[in-house]
Amino acid sequence: MKEQSSYIRKGAAILGCAGLLLTACGAAESAATETVTTGSVAETTAEASTTNATQASTQAAAQSTTTATTQASTAASTSPIVDGQIRYSDDLVNTMYGDNALMNIVVLGDSQFGNFKGYDGLAYQISQYCHANVWNCGIGGATAAVLDNDGTDKTNWSSLSGVGVAYALTDQISTDYLADMFPYQKYMIDSVDMSKVDVFIVEFGLNDYLENIDLDGNTTERSYRNAEANIGRTLHKAAPNAKIIFCGPTYAQFFNGDTYLGDINTYANAKGHRLIEYCDSLDNLVSTTLAGESDVYSYFNAYLFAGIDSTNATDMLSDDRLHMNANGRTSYAKVLSRIIIRTQGYSIDEGVDPSTVEWWTTKAQ
Repeated sequence: MKEQSSYIRKGAAILGCAGLLLTACGAAESAATETVTTGSVAETTAEASTTNATQASTQAAAQSTTTATTQASTAASTSPIVDGQIRYSDDLVNTMYGDNALMNIVVLGDSQFGNFKGYDGLAYQISQYCHANVWNCGIGGATAAVLDNDGTDKTNWSSLSGVGVAYALTDQISTDYLADMFPYQKYMIDSVDMSKVDVFIVEFGLNDYLENIDLDGNTTERSYRNAEANIGRTLHKAAPNAKIIFCGPTYAQFFNGDTYLGDINTYANAKGHRLIEYCDSLDNLVSTTLAGESDVYSYFNAYLFAGIDSTNATDMLSDDRLHMNANGRTSYAKVLSRIIIRTQGYSIDEGVDPSTVEWWTTKAQ
């Protein structure tokens, strides 16, 4: 099966959906065991809530990097990106593992990755668990699909979508459209060497639901399923040996003020679709259509297997009940890291904290 994740448009904590003001915070149901089928990758785990930060998180705050992505200073600073450098601070940490990195990972995603760039962020935790250089290209508020009011002219691109990031990574469009609002993401994208990528993480879905994106459609860019397929195929064509892990939304709840509206299973958007349908659509796309094209594709069902459900939502989700908090991100990062590790030919048992075992010694020769 698979795993997923969530976020909010433009990084906001309160969202409009189906004409209502949405936050999040109440009940529902989810699963207790996690199963990931990625073509050749499978995991079944029942991971509960975890500590706020990865146990490996403090070891690489100022670690040197092995690639051109960031030869920048690791000194604490709140300065913006200037002249090709990244000024690191506690809220913006280096996600390059360094000279001993075992893999290179590129993230296309929403605010679950894009808005949390500190030591408890997903990108940093994954870099430590997987001993990886991680290029975090996640954009707060991004959908997988191109919105109806955004153009698709590649000479004048402006869409903050996963489709756009995939086009930018493969040099089909300029990254200049990101320069003003997302200079960090522009820098990350510009510094990726596609020939050296081992794993792509593609994490979208919640904003597509909130923006009332059609599940299916006749174009390759404007419906959720087709946009996800477009992203996967675009990346695979440019980096045919890289593994591509699709992640859908985590468990989420929806509120209008203090009024509980429903959760991932029950509350429908203006198109009449529940969030769980976006999870199911992505699962079906990866396990049937894309799996039939190549064995590089896999799906992480975060709804079922990230360790977040109605029983622990207050402990694992932020007050908006849409974003993961530090606890949720750590739980999510451990599960996703185990999947990543296995795609690279290493062995790690289900439910194991990757920082507690020498998984890197297990690769078959």
